[in-house]
Amino acid sequence: MTTSRIFKHFQGTWEIRRSIPNYGKMEGLAFFEKNNTETDALHYREEGVFTTLTNEKINAYREYTYRYKDNDISVYFVDKNSEYGRTRTDRLFHTLKFNDPISVGANIKATGEHFCGSDTYVATYEFCNDDEFMIIYQVKGPAKDYVTSTLFKRTTKTETHIEQ
Repeated sequence: MTTSRIFKHFQGTWEIRRSIPNYGKMEGLAFFEKNNTETDALHYREEGVFTTLTNEKINAYREYTYRYKDNDISVYFVDKNSEYGRTRTDRLFHTLKFNDPISVGANIKATGEHFCGSDTYVATYEFCNDDEFMIIYQVKGPAKDYVTSTLFKRTTKTETHIEQ
């Protein structure tokens, strides 16, 4: 198993279900699409509805750029309101570090960290099978202490499989 195969595996459309204990849940779709301006890059876009514990419904939207380079997968923020009205994708969110060795038959896991001021975001990616994976964020800081978990279920088939 290689990180390049895992990177290619992301491509497609996924149903997402996110849980944020004590806050609410989100349901929607996520799209990993080839980036028209870069090779070895995928544009990630999610959209859905976040439902609070009081049943208030809020539209939710998020974008990232996933890049594959030198056998690493890195995730970058998409900043649309940058100087001169250009979209920026050069601000690193995290780089995935895979469990070693990446083996067939076991859940494949990877982690990445991001520091934002006094807050720490630890992402754990768990690849269950060809059609499901999870991203769990543990967020800690002076005023933050929560975990989010998002289950991704594939809605479109691709030729790339996680297993060798």
